[in-house]
Amino acid sequence: MTTPLNIRLPRDQRDMLDNLAEEKNMSTSEITRFIITDYFSYSKNAINKIENNELILSYEFTLLVFWIYDKLRDPDLNETDEFYLQLTDTIEKLNSHPLLNDEILFELNKISKDIKSKFVDPRDYNKMFKFPSSGNEYSFDYKLFSEFIHSLVYDENQHKITPYDDKY
Repeated sequence: MTTPLNIRLPRDQRDMLDNLAEEKNMSTSEITRFIITDYFSYSKNAINKIENNELILSYEFTLLVFWIYDKLRDPDLNETDEFYLQLTDTIEKLNSHPLLNDEILFELNKISKDIKSKFVDPRDYNKMFKFPSSGNEYSFDYKLFSEFIHSLVYDENQHKITPYDDKY
C-alpha cells in the first residue's frame, strides 16, 4: 500500500527530477520512489558494514593485514610463536565475520594452515612461509585481498562508508 507524500523542492531540483524521469521513461512519482528506495538500500548496506566493523577496525586485524603484506616484502622474517598463534586466532575469529566472503576466508585460511605447518615438523620451523609465493598450495591471492580491503572502506560507487568519513 502506498501513501501520498507532498514535498516542496527548489525549481532546479524539480527540473532535474522531471528531466531524469523523462530520460528513464518513468513518471516523476516513479523516479522519486526509485531514488528514495535506492537511497535507503544504500544507507542500509553502509550502516550494516559500519556496525559489523568492530573486528575489522581492531588492532589485531590491522596487525594481520600488515603482517600479510610484510611477508610479501620479506618472507624470511621470523616472529615469536605467540605472535603466530595470535594471527591464527584472528583468522579464526574472522571465519565467522559477516563481512568476509568465502573467497577471502579461503585465502586467509591458507595463511593459517601455512602458519600451523611450521609447528607440525620442527625441521620446517625456520623455513620461510609459502603463502607469499605463487605456484604452491598456500599461494595467497593478494589482488583479491586488496580488493576486499578496499571494499571495507568504499562501496561499489566509490563512496566512502567507514564510520570515520569526517576525519579523512
